[in-house]
Amino acid sequence: MIASDIPKNDFPRWFLPLVELPCYKFQVFFARSGKFEQRADAFLPSKESEIKSTVSKEDIFDYYNTKFFPSGNLNDVNNFLKDKKFSSDEEKIKEIYYFTRHQFYTRYIEAYVMAESKIIAYPYELYESYPVFFNTEEQFICYFMEYLKKNDIGYDIIVATGRENGPIKDMLIQRNARVLLKIHTGNPIYFGIFNPYSIPNQFDSEIENTDAYALKVSKNKKVTDIEEIKLPASTHKENISKININVGFDISTNALDVKKETSLLGHNKSFEQSNKLNFYDYVSEDYQKYETTPLLDLVRNKKIKEKYKKEYDALLKKMKDNQNESLKKATEGEYNTKVDDFTFEIINTGRYGETQPLVYKETFKIKNDFIKKAGANYIIEIGKLIDSQVEIEEKEQKRENNIYTVFPRSFNYNISFSIPEGFSVSGIEKLNKTVENETGSFISKASIKDNKLQLEATKQYYNSYEPVGNWQKMIDFIDAAYQLTQEKILLKKE
Repeated sequence: MIASDIPKNDFPRWFLPLVELPCYKFQVFFARSGKFEQRADAFLPSKESEIKSTVSKEDIFDYYNTKFFPSGNLNDVNNFLKDKKFSSDEEKIKEIYYFTRHQFYTRYIEAYVMAESKIIAYPYELYESYPVFFNTEEQFICYFMEYLKKNDIGYDIIVATGRENGPIKDMLIQRNARVLLKIHTGNPIYFGIFNPYSIPNQFDSEIENTDAYALKVSKNKKVTDIEEIKLPASTHKENISKININVGFDISTNALDVKKETSLLGHNKSFEQSNKLNFYDYVSEDYQKYETTPLLDLVRNKKIKEKYKKEYDALLKKMKDNQNESLKKATEGEYNTKVDDFTFEIINTGRYGETQPLVYKETFKIKNDFIKKAGANYIIEIGKLIDSQVEIEEKEQKRENNIYTVFPRSFNYNISFSIPEGFSVSGIEKLNKTVENETGSFISKASIKDNKLQLEATKQYYNSYEPVGNWQKMIDFIDAAYQLTQEKILLKKE
């Protein structure tokens, strides 16, 4: 079949084509014989002449009932648990998770970095025994299954796919599958991601509230059944960004001095951790928590150790300088302006629990922007300090497709603007806005207290999915947020 002059698809914002449109999916595997065909990482039809159009729960069962199996040496975990007491099985399981994350991942990141940078040719030889390093979630799942098996704790193996791939029955391509554990503690615990920032009950937002399959594991720890389930969903009250911004206006330099602290929870946190954290922000935290020895402290020769340390310190300085420059550019993109004197500091990594936020501070100056002199007075574009907001363009006003945003979420802004001595503020009534409906809300309130303009604003997306009929309701609160970024105040000389 040959096609030509195919019209271009200009997909709208928040659109999933594999959900909304008919599609073809295909993959190619080469197998020299039937033996290799059986090993193919794919859902294959029973006959070569058949074209597979859906994946049944029987297909899922046949593929996964032997793919994941308990495996691993539990000595490290058992030593960690010795003489420790826990208030519940849930607390115990979570602490094992964090220990495993360090023991088989973050403990060896420094060694990996030094090997890659050629500071130490064979750093892994410094450890007492050659390290076991988990670099896939499958390895972690099999290891944790071994602990659950040995301790007679029930669990299911969950097979899901991101909603961007369409319904799970249309998955077809095995590599689009996501696998996680559901552990049957008093309140079930989900293990879905394994990386330096991951925490229990955190899994990809793309599979939240989707239909999935649960492979039921019997008491003898064999998969004996499969059932259809719906995965839990987070809410806008769990995925939260809190941004506190203190702003001073230096008239002599025509600059805004900004001190900004951001606190993130839920998916808002997990989305930013990989952007804001580097390994040097958390490896020391783990060393201290688990009383493990940093790599360079394992080097016995003092002269060689000093040489390694000098090279490593130089590498870290370069990496931190590059990170600072990258974060500065990100802030400039966020505010669509140049910033000076930029600093960045991690206050809390947020790596040890759902209620622990990622917290970081930024300071910077905005010179000759957001400020316009008007005689003896000044016009301040105060709304732009909230950061960039979604602008719905004219061509987007009409929509034919349903809406798929990333996840329910909330953004809480608190701006404190210090009014310069000898000036008063007018125009704050334009900063008060309220739009709320079934899809979300935007509410902003402004007041003056203790010679400071206080601007509080909250933007909330209530759902990750909205039918197309609710598009105008979404536009209403999204436009209100964007409109605030266009508002100004007048500093009047008294």
